[in-house]
Amino acid sequence: MLLVYVSSTFIHSNVGTNFGFLEKILVSPRFHHWHHGIEKEATDVNFAIHFPFLDRLFGKHHLPEGKWPAAYGIEGHPVPRGYWKQLLYPFRRKTEQRAAE
Repeated sequence: MLLVYVSSTFIHSNVGTNFGFLEKILVSPRFHHWHHGIEKEATDVNFAIHFPFLDRLFGKHHLPEGKWPAAYGIEGHPVPRGYWKQLLYPFRRKTEQRAAE
């Protein structure tokens, strides 16, 4: 249970390091960030929780060399910057959400 918690926290972090060959074996922050990327190329990719080879097996692997997503969320619906803004975003009225974007 602790290992799952640590892994989940790690892959959601903003650690900008390239982990080299380890990215072929274990999910890295860069791999998981592409799962949330706003780019068209990031749509429906990188579903694996621990082992990226599963996405390779099913044709869903996307990890461009040395590149990170420019933004996160759904196209035309950007995620606000900052922890508290993101945490409170779902509880705001739609008019307030549009104004914040």
